Amino acid sequence: RKGITSCQVDIKGCHGIPLDIFEEAVMLSRDSRYKVLDIMDQCQSSPRPTLKENGPAYETIEVPSYKRKKIMGAGGYKIRSLIEETGAQLNTIGDETMSIFAPSRSVMDEVIERINQMMNALSPEEQDLKVGAIYNACILEIKSFGFIVELTP
Repeated sequence: RKGITSCQVDIKGCHGIPLDIFEEAVMLSRDSRYKVLDIMDQCQSSPRPTLKENGPAYETIEVPSYKRKKIMGAGGYKIRSLIEETGAQLNTIGDETMSIFAPSRSVMDEVIERINQMMNALSPEEQDLKVGAIYNACILEIKSFGFIVELTP
């Protein structure tokens, strides 16, 4: 009731309309807008306190960049199969954030649980690594911030 958030005008055959005519049209439509808003308020005057269980869900999760490979898999195999099996959509936002859009809350919970399992799963090599131990490593890449190495315990 305090204003209009958007307006679309489809005008063919001319190069626009004068501002005063547009203002008049908006003022004339005000009563009709208020009627529609009154009807909407009768049905539901405030947002629901909780979302419906079967409604779509959206969340973002933090995925450290060094664990992203575990979620993606070789050639993106793991993430593609997760998307196909659940119907969820996953996108990367920045270096360490992923967005998840799922068709329902239960699917969202399943996707988050599976991603957490993938991130926390340790390969046999990782299980043997000890903090503070010295290892031989193969340098895979040299970056401006350091080296990317493959540890071989």
